[in-house]
Parts: sequence; C-alpha cells; structure tokens
Amino acid sequence: MNTARVVTALILATTACAQARQASPQHARLAQQVGVWDAVVEYVDSRTGKPARTTGTSVQRQPLGSF
Repeated sequence: MNTARVVTALILATTACAQARQASPQHARLAQQVGVWDAVVEYVDSRTGKPARTTGTSVQRQPLGSF
C-alpha cells in the first residue's frame, strides 16, 4: 500500500515538474527585459537642494534558465 502511494506521488511530481518547465506568457514577457541596461537617474540632493545625477547598470537574466 505504501509503495503504491510513493509511486503515485513520484508520478504526480514528475508531471508537475514537466508542466512547470513549459514556457508561459509570463516567461515571454520577462524575456523582453533580458539584457544589460544602463540608467541615468536625475534627482534633487536632499542635503544641498541642488539637482544631481548618477548612473548605474542593471543586468537582467531569465530566471531558472531559458525556455
């Protein structure tokens, strides 16, 4: 009886993993944002009250690999 339950659980888990690995519309949307993005941010410095500028880089990767 326990063996049948374990086998059933393994089959269900394998099926769920296979379904989870299929690309969804959300994956396609995230793929649009993959890349290296340079940013320039302009703001007002709270200490001086003067405009300031800073730069940065963001690296976006597809989570859990590509589909």
